[in-house]
Amino acid sequence: MNKEKKNQVGIFGFGDFGRLLACILNKNFEVKLFDYKLSPADKKLTKKLKLKIAGWPEIFQSRVIVLAVPISQTQALIKKISSQLKPGTLLLDVCSVKVLPCKWLKKYTDKDIQIMGTHPMFGPASANFNLDKLSYRLKDLQIVLCPLRIKKNRYEKIKKYLTDLELEVIKATPSEHDHQAAKCLGFMHYLARILWTAEFKEQQLTTKGYEHLKATYYTIKDSWQLLYDMNNYNPYVDQIKQKFNRAQKRIDKRILQAKNESRLDYYRQSINAIDQKLLELLEERFKITTRVGAYKKKRNLPILDSTREKQLTDRALKQSKLDPRFIRDFYRLILNKSYETQGQTKNK
Repeated sequence: MNKEKKNQVGIFGFGDFGRLLACILNKNFEVKLFDYKLSPADKKLTKKLKLKIAGWPEIFQSRVIVLAVPISQTQALIKKISSQLKPGTLLLDVCSVKVLPCKWLKKYTDKDIQIMGTHPMFGPASANFNLDKLSYRLKDLQIVLCPLRIKKNRYEKIKKYLTDLELEVIKATPSEHDHQAAKCLGFMHYLARILWTAEFKEQQLTTKGYEHLKATYYTIKDSWQLLYDMNNYNPYVDQIKQKFNRAQKRIDKRILQAKNESRLDYYRQSINAIDQKLLELLEERFKITTRVGAYKKKRNLPILDSTREKQLTDRALKQSKLDPRFIRDFYRLILNKSYETQGQTKNK
């Protein structure tokens, strides 16, 4: 008796998550892989998984197509494949950000194409993916579904399949997803990289709190590309960073107040701290303008840029409550020094 033919799923992308995704889907579906940048090791893995590497026309025979490429490539890929999709095809993305990919899915696909944004809230590290043994653990991990244009019965089948994998399925709008992911993903990956870079590592003295802090380090096993994508494409991450910085300032203020008995001493210490930051920022600014000067020299670009100068001043006037005359005088001083540093640079 012939085995029942499996439904076909096409995957674009075979990076870290693409490999895990193919391994998961391969148990229940006939997986076709399209990726023209397969390394010899990847080709060996496709044979081990018994995946079929499909060409450009063939990949679109799949009833479901999953885009497992970085978000920086997602928009261009959707535009490129949109005219090749057959009516009734379900197109999914697995980006860690949802507002923009979901916007692109709706913008570039025809009405007869079903579309849904998804975000598996796990990666190879958190799923304990073992590439040699092709093993993983999904129990109690989460996946977010953002249904955009999909039939209800198809959505329910997908939800049941994912639940059977012991995943917790969460339905959300793209905006709801990105609001929450900005904290638990974008900012946490950002914070973990900072702590690691600042060498908050193993030491003889420790506490439970310190160990919990280091527990975030499993995120640095993920690629830098993931960090870039979550911070550059999630519209809410910058808001979280700003909120964190404001909270840090409030805590530092309380510490400084407790350190100084007199109000005047506290004010002077505060001014000293602000002045130190101003000097550090100006030093950093002039280092960058030196590099700008080298860039301009190499390309024979003029040092003076009146358009850029006006943009900087206008933005400062709009954002600051300081006296406009002071802002103009302050920027004039900074810009004159910037032009001076640019003029002293060598070609690099």
